[in-house]
Amino acid sequence: IEGGSIDIGALVRCPKTGRRAEIDVRLVKERQLRIYECKGYQPSSIVQKEEIEEWLTKRIPIINAAHRAEERFSDSTLRYEFWTCGSFHPDAAQLFLKAKSATTKYQIEWKDGAAVREYANRIKAPGIRKMLDDHYFKHPLADVPSLVPMPEELSRPA
Repeated sequence: IEGGSIDIGALVRCPKTGRRAEIDVRLVKERQLRIYECKGYQPSSIVQKEEIEEWLTKRIPIINAAHRAEERFSDSTLRYEFWTCGSFHPDAAQLFLKAKSATTKYQIEWKDGAAVREYANRIKAPGIRKMLDDHYFKHPLADVPSLVPMPEELSRPA
């Protein structure tokens, strides 16, 4: 990445509470930070409301406080993204929508499996598409049904 960096598995600490959180992927480019939470779930998996609630209310505040305390990031824009190869339960999608509209200090975005696949198809990285197909979308477990019942109307990410 020209003029930027990617960190994988970075561990940060909130300066006030001392609580720590791991960052799956952090992209730093110019004065922009993107923090990605990557869930390598199978396409039949459904991310539940509780997992999103934990991420929004516990992990993001730690990660955000840690970055705001660092002078090099103090005036950067932050964007948090939750990606999964599965889908989101409608209650989880509603949490995202609510948090996105209520948050002004940083941005919140998310991608379900269809959006991840669409993104992978747009970028010039055939290796990423192959990896996603081999390990998720075309993996033998991809067709194993989720154990969590799902309403017909699946809420899609923005």
